[in-house]
Formats: sequence, C-alpha cells, structure tokens
Amino acid sequence: MTKVNQDQLNNYVRYLKLRQMKLFYEIGNFHETGKIALQMFEELKQSKNTYEAISLINEIAIQMIDVKQFQVAYNILKMLVDHNEKNNYTSYPDEEFYEISFLYSSCCYILQNFNDAAKYAMYCYQLIQKNNFPVEKPYNCLVVASICYKQLKNTNELKKIQEEIRKYPDVNLEQHNFQNFQLFKGLHRTSEYEQEYNSLKQQEELQQKKEVENGKVLVWNQEVEEKALSLLKNNQFDEGLAYLEQLLKKLVQKSDWLQIANIKERQAEFYRQKNQIDKSIEISLEVNKMLLENRNQLLLQDSLTLLNLNHLKNLYYSKKDFEYSVFWGRKWTHYCFQNHIFTVFDQQVLISMFFHIESLKQLQRYQEALSYSYHVNRYLQNVEIDHSTLYKAILQLTMEQFQLQNKLKNLKESNFLAQRACEMIRPIKDQIKDLYHLYLKKAAYLSFETNDIEGKEKYGLEYLQVKKDMKITPEDQNLILEINLHFITKYLDSNKFEEAEKLNKESLEILKTCKYPEMKFQVLMVQSMIEAQFNRFDQIEEFYKQVEDLLQSELKGCLAGKFQQKL
Repeated sequence: MTKVNQDQLNNYVRYLKLRQMKLFYEIGNFHETGKIALQMFEELKQSKNTYEAISLINEIAIQMIDVKQFQVAYNILKMLVDHNEKNNYTSYPDEEFYEISFLYSSCCYILQNFNDAAKYAMYCYQLIQKNNFPVEKPYNCLVVASICYKQLKNTNELKKIQEEIRKYPDVNLEQHNFQNFQLFKGLHRTSEYEQEYNSLKQQEELQQKKEVENGKVLVWNQEVEEKALSLLKNNQFDEGLAYLEQLLKKLVQKSDWLQIANIKERQAEFYRQKNQIDKSIEISLEVNKMLLENRNQLLLQDSLTLLNLNHLKNLYYSKKDFEYSVFWGRKWTHYCFQNHIFTVFDQQVLISMFFHIESLKQLQRYQEALSYSYHVNRYLQNVEIDHSTLYKAILQLTMEQFQLQNKLKNLKESNFLAQRACEMIRPIKDQIKDLYHLYLKKAAYLSFETNDIEGKEKYGLEYLQVKKDMKITPEDQNLILEINLHFITKYLDSNKFEEAEKLNKESLEILKTCKYPEMKFQVLMVQSMIEAQFNRFDQIEEFYKQVEDLLQSELKGCLAGKFQQKL
C-alpha cells in the first residue's frame, strides 16, 4: 500500500472542503459556505509555497463565484489585488493577474463598486493589449468600464473609453446596460457567440445529413481515416501521402472543403513524421485558414480543429520556434477552455500542456510558465484519472515547478518543492535511484540555504546515509562538509564526542583533496575542541599549528575573529 504524504493529505482535505462549500450552498446555508472559504483562505496564506497558495486562493474565489457568494469572493480577491498593488504590480505574472483582475472586476460590478469595477476592467484590457492574450472579445472589458463610468456620471473617462470602443465597429453600446450585460465570459462562450456558434454547427450538420440522404458517398469517412492511420503507424509515409493525394483529386466542389481540410491535416501528420516540419506547418496553416474562412472566423468544436491547433503548437515546438509555439499554445488553451476539453482527462492534452511549459521555459518566461503549471495542477485535480497516471503527472509537474522556482531564485518555494519531489519519489526510489539522489541532494542543500531546521535534520541526515551510493562532485563535497558541521555541532552540544569526532575526521579527509579554507578553519577548530575533551594535548598542538598556517596563508588572518566568534 502506497504511503500518503502530507501534501497529498492536504490536497485531499482541500478537495473535501471545496465539496463542503458546494453542499452548504445547495442546501441554502450561505453562512457556512463563506465561513469555510475564509478558513481555507487563512490557512493557505501561511503556506510555505506562496505561489501555489495564490493559485489555490484564486481557485477558492472562483468556487465562491460559482456558488454566487460574491461578497466572500470579493473579500478574497481584494487581498490579492491589494498585495499586487503594494508591490507595484510585480507579485504575479500578467497572465495570472489578468484572471484575478477579471474576477475582481466582475465581483465589484455585481456588488455595484463601480470605481474598482471600471479600474480593473481597464487593467484587464491593457493586459490583453500588452500580451496579445487570445480573448474572444477584448472590447467586453471596455464595455464594462463604460457602463460603470456611466453609472458614476464620469463623462471624461466615459468619452475616452468610447473613443477606444470605436476601434471595434461591431460593438453597439446602446445594446448594453447594467441589467442585461453578462459579465462572466472569461473562460466560457458569450451568449452572442453561443448563438452564432450553434447556428454554424447546425448548418454543417444539416448539410452533411442532406448529402447522405441524396446518396452522396463521403470520400473522407471512418474506414478511409483508419487506413490512413494504419499507414502512418507502419511508417509507410510515401504510400500514405500518395493515398491522401488520390483522395483529394476526388474532391472538387466548394462544399467539400471540410473533407479536404481533414485530408490535408492528415497530410501534415505524414510530413511531420518524415521530419519535413516546414511543409507540415505550411499545410496546417492552410487548414487553419480554411476552418476560419468557412466558419465565419469561429473555431467550432470538432476533432479536426483540436487536432489542427495541437499540431501547430507542437510543430513550432519541434522546429524550436518557441515564440510561435507559445502563440499557438495560447490559442489551443483558449479553445480547450471554451469547449470544455479540460473537463475530461486525455494523455495527449496533458503532454501538450507540458510542451507549452517547456516552450515558455525556453523563452526564459519562467513566471508565465509557473503560472501555467498551476493550471495543469487544477486540470489534474478536476478530472477522473487513474492513480498511477496521476502520480506520475504530479511528480513531473512538481519537478517542473521546482526548476522554475529555482530559475526565479525563490529559495523557500524551491525548497518546498524539492522536499515534495523527494517524498513522492521515495516509494519508488529503487526504480529511479538517480532521480531520488538528485532531489534528496537538492532538498538537503536548500534546507541549509533557507535555514529550514526540520529539513536540515531530515534531508541532511538522509543524504549522509546514502551518499556512499552516489557519485560525489566537488559541489557535493561542500554540501557534505556543511551537513557534517551541523551534526557535529549538535553532537558536541549533547556531549556525544565520539560521534562528533567520527564525522569531523570524515570532513578532514574531504579537505585533503579540495580547498575550502573557511570550512577547513572551522573543522580544525572543532577537532582541537574534540582533542581537548579526550585529553590528547599533543594532538591539540598539531591542529593549532595547522590553524596558524591557514591564517597566514589562505585566510591571511582576516577571518579569524569572525569564525572564532561563530564557534
């Protein structure tokens, strides 16, 4: 039976509390709903991993909006917003703060706090413009702000916004007012979009039904698709391309565009397998253009559209064009949100999400990658998935987050994640010893860097116990010396002189092959103290002579006072 660690237990408790909130809401007990939310918020504020805490706090706010507890959501979001303002808007990456600002503006709007609703609606719009976020209708932020300023009778600000809105000819402000404007559109389709979307979908389905009723045989059908996939799996790339080309010759009518697009997207797959990435990109871009032109610039929910967007983001990744990989990755993510792709587990979806993180890492956009990693975490928590797959995915995600926090020099968060990775690897450490040793070393090192007393004791001692099985580098030697000194000091304080001497002699052996003069000074002074405890006065004189030589050479006497005081 797999041992449940503290992180897994905490996640399960949070899940149960979120379920509790919804249940209390369903029976009409709004007081308890808000009480649990605020309790979770206070607990998360104390979290070691502050970035993950922020993500979870935001998740609680979304849950509260979902159960219409807008005042509670407002209180939670306001603390995040105020924190970011105090830090000159540098606390969160733009992508994450866009979502926080959007939700906060929405709550303010509903609670008729029009000043903040307008301010953060405009801030959302600025973030969209600055980062080119793939938002379906960016002018919605302007509409919110204009309605708010109208309510506030602020004509100067209203005029400025109306000028900006005129850049979008399809917006009619007269159709929007405080009563009928639907605010929560961030990750869902708007009502107008939904109507147009459904209309196009119905037209396509009716057209296909009519063609079948008239006896038209579809060139691209399930049997043909299976044959193409079989050729692909068997690495028969030239045969597959020839087969698809013959199919295209049978399709000449404009009404056949969807079949043509399906065949071309499969052509792109074959070219990708032949490592002709540019050719594959060219075809997938052509298919994307066909999908938009024939569907009134809307990306409808079907397997072809999802495949096309996924292909483009991954093709640019393969080409190492990470800017475009991120560009198409954002479109793919937005499409998945709109069409509820993230509500069901799919291994390919998960792989694509990790590709997106890797692209952001390659561009050194570590903060944005970290933000996206929390979205991956939410995805894994919200879908049904077998334990083994979930375990591997969370471990991979933890290691990704560790690397990102390390790049951002967030030592406390890095320490937390190194320890979490170490605990997750521990049950299977015999299968992946190198990985276990790596994260054990990281956990030990960061525990000392952050002065994590509990971590020093646990991971420092464990590292000393397994180091004989590891390949030791010069950097490792410095860590071993530091861990040894920590436990030597502890043994001396509790009069365990034999244990202290054993570790200190090991340190002396290490110092014969490497130069760490400051550490050597401390180790020699400790050994002199140990010799005095055992009345070995002839040895004391020898160690003091080594200390004097060290002070006259490598340390030149300048650090003596500092280290003697420390000891």
